[in-house]
Amino acid sequence: MKFTGGKSVEGAHLGILMLDAQFPRIPGEVGNALTWDFPVHYKIVRGASPQRVVKERAAGLLQPFIDAGRELIAMGADGITTNCGFLSLFQAPDAGFGRMIPQQARRHRLFSELRCLAVGC
Repeated sequence: MKFTGGKSVEGAHLGILMLDAQFPRIPGEVGNALTWDFPVHYKIVRGASPQRVVKERAAGLLQPFIDAGRELIAMGADGITTNCGFLSLFQAPDAGFGRMIPQQARRHRLFSELRCLAVGC
């Protein structure tokens, strides 16, 4: 049998961009790896504090989030989500994440379905 392709890390398809914040992350919270019934990748976006994201509308953070997303993809993530709904500011078509993830991977990884499978809807 011949194997081709591959990733740096296999088996963790979901990449999660995390704010630069520390607080208790109980099971069920996105930042607690025990929340998920499958392995995930995490990447903390340095400088993306709750203050900066929420009150300053994430000013100046688009590129750091894009760079962090690229790191998650390089680590093997097929799709990306975040731990902060306020980052919907970056979900515009021009944010670039859809173009960074291979088309085949996007078809197979739908985050709403993954979330429902992991912790229920």
